[in-house]
Amino acid sequence: MIPLGYYVAGISAGYRYMKKLYPFGMLTDYETKYWILGAGIVLMVCGVVVFRRRR
Repeated sequence: MIPLGYYVAGISAGYRYMKKLYPFGMLTDYETKYWILGAGIVLMVCGVVVFRRRR
């Protein structure tokens, strides 16, 4: 559900509001894929840290 919400936010908000995290940004430039990759890595690390703390 979260990825679906991300794409809905991308369609409704557009590049104007999402800037570097715009999911369709590679249609205009390829710099956005690095920002999305970085955000994904940060979120995965945060998920692992939270999961480890719960144990």
